Amino acid sequence: MAVSYIAVEGQHDAALIGCLLSNGGFRLVKKRSIVDSAFERYSVLKLQDSLVGRPPECHFWKRGEHSVGLHPVGGDSQLILAGATVEAQIIGPISAVGFFIDADLETPANRLRELARDILKMNVQPGFQLPGSAGQIHQGPPRCGVFVFPNNQDQGAIETILESCAEVAYPDLFEKSLTYLKNIDCNKLTATERTRLATGSNEKKARLSVIGSALRPTAAIQNTIREDRWICTETLDLDLVLKVRNFLRELLGEPTI
Repeated sequence: MAVSYIAVEGQHDAALIGCLLSNGGFRLVKKRSIVDSAFERYSVLKLQDSLVGRPPECHFWKRGEHSVGLHPVGGDSQLILAGATVEAQIIGPISAVGFFIDADLETPANRLRELARDILKMNVQPGFQLPGSAGQIHQGPPRCGVFVFPNNQDQGAIETILESCAEVAYPDLFEKSLTYLKNIDCNKLTATERTRLATGSNEKKARLSVIGSALRPTAAIQNTIREDRWICTETLDLDLVLKVRNFLRELLGEPTI
């Protein structure tokens, strides 16, 4: 029996990783009553008093005797908390611990150093050893790896991968989404709106949202990533997607991914 835990920043990250797990033969566990007992503390519904801002719940995937908790933690700072507390949350031995984070405007090496530093500040004995380089796996036990989007080498984010998928799976939508955004008269936006659009990966996110709105109007982007052809036969072997697949394959010890 194997129990693995993967923390990602948000729901669209979880949707992409979930697609790759599904392609490898994992199935999404849809009933709380059949979640592996090792994840009992994650799977017990704990409603907070606040009606807003509830933390995202963990998603559970299973293939044979291997259970994976895929946790969209809700942001960068929560990723640190998830890493510092994962050993206390999982009942029994852990086979693998993985993290997916965006490089954004930093180098992947810096992002990994920051993650390691901040987790150790919160817990000097988190129960795993982070690797020395982004994309590598520390053999543990437990195995532990950190994948820094888009490819463990360059600045950027998961949106870079999703753009490469959209360009292959939806070439017409991909091209027209860029034309649409280029034709926006930014002078008719407020200064705050212009700044927001130009910040970080937001222009890429806007392009993906345009594509997603045509595929699934009014739905959040993770729904189209999960249900449509972003990950399909034509995109599985794209270089950026292969890097993620190879990392997952080694981290989880699952050659089917």
